[in-house]
Amino acid sequence: MEATYYPLRSPSRKLMRAQSDLGMADVGLFDIDDLEDGLSWSPTSVFSQSDDMHNLEQSVLAVGTLCSPFSVKEDVLVRRTGRILKVGKVGAGDAQAALRELRRLGFPVSVAESRRSQGKDIFRCPRHEFLRMEVADGPDIVIDTSFRSFFAVARSSFYYSKIFEQLPEVFIGGEDRLRLLVAFMAEQLKRNFETTGMPCPPWRDTKSLLNTWAL
Repeated sequence: MEATYYPLRSPSRKLMRAQSDLGMADVGLFDIDDLEDGLSWSPTSVFSQSDDMHNLEQSVLAVGTLCSPFSVKEDVLVRRTGRILKVGKVGAGDAQAALRELRRLGFPVSVAESRRSQGKDIFRCPRHEFLRMEVADGPDIVIDTSFRSFFAVARSSFYYSKIFEQLPEVFIGGEDRLRLLVAFMAEQLKRNFETTGMPCPPWRDTKSLLNTWAL
């Protein structure tokens, strides 16, 4: 089904109904705050008539679930770590500042790197640093201050833009949850590139994205 492009300030009735269903009355308007947030509606966003709004609602709920702690112990660690980073005014993408702040308070945090292939394929295994916190009797906690940026695209479908908005700028959570979230987003990226008629870059496939966090 060929994608349909809509004027920036003249959303179709179908799009307006979709906005109402998802509680997004202003999605068809250009807002500078959206650009500052990373990605939202833009002149290059595409709304495909094949987009199933029920599936979109389920996908948005799935991302929300995957972004939430899976256990009480993880929830406590995530909340504590999040408060520390906020109080320390650690900005998005500033992994070294997060490392210093957490170590200062005695957290067992270390720098981790993406998994590198033997062939050193920089396209499929780009270099990336993030933080890993050791947890007794449980999976390590991953802290990535630039997590959301790995899923940003220059040209998004309406479907993908709504899912992308649910992602946290800074990810704090267990490896198991991160693995599921990354695999899910890899499938959404694939769908987005198919919808916009563009080839999926090699570093956007599931294996490459999982390699980013050595999963």
